[in-house]
Amino acid sequence: MVYGSLWLSAAGNKVAALLSSSVVSTDLTTGRQEAACNVPADTKSIAMADESTVYLLGVREIRKENLKVIEADNTLSQTE
Repeated sequence: MVYGSLWLSAAGNKVAALLSSSVVSTDLTTGRQEAACNVPADTKSIAMADESTVYLLGVREIRKENLKVIEADNTLSQTE
């Protein structure tokens, strides 16, 4: 399955991608997907505050979310 990101943001050694219903963070050194969080349907873009925090920029509000660590046996398809 192919995933297309709607928005990218980077902080430190991480890059976060806004997907249709979640944000996924990837380590730039290892390429490993490390953390994720769900997003409200009205989220239009993201901005990383630091390597574990992301701002969700929505139509009506800006929300601050902590990215949750993805367990080793989970994959992107299970977080989406």
